[in-house]
Amino acid sequence: MTKTKTKRTGISLRHTVADCPRSVYVTLGFTEEQASRMMAVRRILPIVENRREPIIDARKLWEAIGRPESKFADWISRGAGELFRRFEKKSEVSQHVTRTKGRPRIDYLVSRDLAAQLAMMANTDEGQMVREYFLDMEEAIIRLARHQPIRANLLVQVDNELTHATRKQAGIAAKEGLVSKQSVPTVSLANEKRIKSLVCRILTGHSASEWKESVGRSIRNSLNTSDLELYSRCYDMAVSLFRAGCTKDEVIQSMLAPSFADRIKIEDYLAHATD
Repeated sequence: MTKTKTKRTGISLRHTVADCPRSVYVTLGFTEEQASRMMAVRRILPIVENRREPIIDARKLWEAIGRPESKFADWISRGAGELFRRFEKKSEVSQHVTRTKGRPRIDYLVSRDLAAQLAMMANTDEGQMVREYFLDMEEAIIRLARHQPIRANLLVQVDNELTHATRKQAGIAAKEGLVSKQSVPTVSLANEKRIKSLVCRILTGHSASEWKESVGRSIRNSLNTSDLELYSRCYDMAVSLFRAGCTKDEVIQSMLAPSFADRIKIEDYLAHATD
C-alpha cells in the first residue's frame, strides 16, 4: 500500500499565548520561573474568545488566588463587592444556586475580564503572580510574533524542498539499480536526517542526536530567536547545495564552515536541561 505524501504546512508549529507550551516560552528567552508562572495563571484565567461572557467559576477562582478575605461570602460582599456590582450591570456576572449536602449555596460565574481584575487586586502571593503574568504576556506576544514565522514558514518551506530533493535523488538511484524501488522512502528519509544532523554539527559541533541527548530537546525546539535565524540560514544554504548536486557531507561542510562553524554554543542551552 502506497503512503500518501503529505506536504508540511507548519500549522502544528504556530502558537498563540492561549496554547503556547512551556518549552516554547523558555525558547523565547523567558526564565523557568516566568514560564511556570504563565502556565499556572493560564489555568486560573483561561484565554477565551468572549472575555465578557460569564463562564469562570468565581468560587474556584477565589480558591486559586489564595482565598482572600478567608471566607468566600466575605470576599463577595466586601473585598470584591464593588467590582461584582459594577460588572453585574454589564451582564458579566451570573448568579446560581448550588445544591450541596447541607444548605443550598449561592455561586457565581464571572467573565474573564472581571476574573482578571479580581485576581490582580487580591492581596496574596497568587494575586502578585497574576499581576506579573500580565506583564509577561505583553512581552510574549511580541516575541512570538518574531519567532514563529521562522519556524512555521521558512523552516517548513526548506523542509519541503529537502524532502522533494531527497525523494528525487532516491528515485534516480532506484532507476539506476543502486537501490530497490521499495527502499526509496527509507533512503530519502535517511538523507533528510543526515542533512539536518550535518547542519547541527556545523553550527554546534554536535550531531542532532547528540544535541538532543545533552539538551533534552531537538535543536529547533531549543534555540532562541536569534540562533534560530542563524540555523535557518545555514539550513537553507545546505539544502540549496544538496539540490545543486553537492550531496556529500564533507563538501557541504567545507562550503558552509567559514560562515557558520561553531556559531551556536550548546553551553547556552544546557542550563535549561538541568532545571
